Parts: sequence; structure tokens; C-alpha cells
Amino acid sequence: MSACALPSTGHHDRMTDAPFTGFTPQGLQFLRDLARHNDRDWFTANRAVFDDELKPQLAALIRATSDELARTGSALRGAEKISPFRIHRDTRFSKDKRPYKTHVSATLTRPGADGTLAADARPLLESGWRAMDGA
Repeated sequence: MSACALPSTGHHDRMTDAPFTGFTPQGLQFLRDLARHNDRDWFTANRAVFDDELKPQLAALIRATSDELARTGSALRGAEKISPFRIHRDTRFSKDKRPYKTHVSATLTRPGADGTLAADARPLLESGWRAMDGA
């Protein structure tokens, strides 16, 4: 099991202090378009939308969820740098060779006695455009 130390300033790292207000229309459109154009050239040409519209909002969702769980007394926590799953799919043993996931997801874990988060916990958050826009 690998683990990552939590920063001493709190239970999660702060990529940004923006609150979670939902995924932007541009970010959701990116996921819809990625489902239709799931190839490296398209992703590379449109990566700025992923980096600017989806990653910060996922970080804010991890923060907001962790804060709310802490408020309710739950031990589950997330960290903005280690909780998000990569958008790249592992295609080594799959017949489906599409290189990218068409959703964003993250994991929340229980901190260990030494203040680290286990990096091999099961995913608890998964936000695809279908779930977020009601389609």
C-alpha cells in the first residue's frame, strides 16, 4: 500500500480555495465531446478545457466533500493531489482501446495513524456528464 503524507495545514492540500459550484457547461461539453472524439490528437488539442474547467472543479468537490464529512464526524478524507483518478484508461488488458475515460472521478480514504491517506482505496466519487446534467 502506498501512502501520501497530508500537509500540516489541514486534511487536504489547497490547489485553489474556490468553492464547488458544480461542473461548468464547458467542462461537461468537453466530456460529451471526448466520448465522440476519444483519441490523443483531439484530447491534446482540447486539453486546456480539461485542465481549466474540470480539474479545478473536481478539486473543489473533493475539498467540499472532505470538509462536510469532517463536519459530520466521518473519517473519510480526500486530498486534491492524490484523490483524483487519471483521465487516461488502462487499456493493457482491455478489448476497448479508447485512451480516455469520459468522466472524472476521485477517491476518499480513511487517514492512517500517521496522518497519511492510503492511495489504494476504492473510488467513492464519480462524476460523469450524464449524472451531472440529468441526461
